[in-house]
Amino acid sequence: MYVSKLRYTALIAAVLVIALFTPSQAQQFCQTGCNPTTNPFVVQDIAIPVGPDCIMTVRIRKRICAGVHELEVVSATTTGQCAGINATNSLSVALRILVGNNYMNFPPQGAGPAGTWTWRIAKPACWTSPTPTQLIPCNSPCCVSVLTVTRREGCDTWAISNESFSSVRPTCELTHQSGSGGDGPPNPELCTYSCDPQLPKK
Repeated sequence: MYVSKLRYTALIAAVLVIALFTPSQAQQFCQTGCNPTTNPFVVQDIAIPVGPDCIMTVRIRKRICAGVHELEVVSATTTGQCAGINATNSLSVALRILVGNNYMNFPPQGAGPAGTWTWRIAKPACWTSPTPTQLIPCNSPCCVSVLTVTRREGCDTWAISNESFSSVRPTCELTHQSGSGGDGPPNPELCTYSCDPQLPKK
């Protein structure tokens, strides 16, 4: 009986460990309730200058879910003279430029009737660099900005009028999976926290 209890305890512990480090948990906060089959994502690569001669190409996926325009950051790469530039900080800068200029082509675009739209911007909270030019998400929850975008009647410009920002502060070092597929043991040295709102702090 005692041995059976030990085996049961070990089994429960193993299940908990597997659940903690399952790669599918990496994007759990990023995803919403829409079925990706009926509401598929479109992948887009967007190049953003983050330094005098440094370009960060951000890979996003986007879709419309229940009337909300969703953007999720998938990965990022840098090219050019990027030595000395902090990649995770640059990702936050690049995302602000990307969203602030609506490079993902969400409505509203150009002149048109007045209206209000909702954008949902999500990215994993923890990132790692398997190579000096690459950023991929670690196994972590997401930071999410829900933006209210408005355009006044007769205007050909729009503005972000409100942001609802939710974030977590996980222990990034303990949630990273080594290897690009997230199938290795935890590596406690490679993950970095990067989680900022889209609007500048007042």
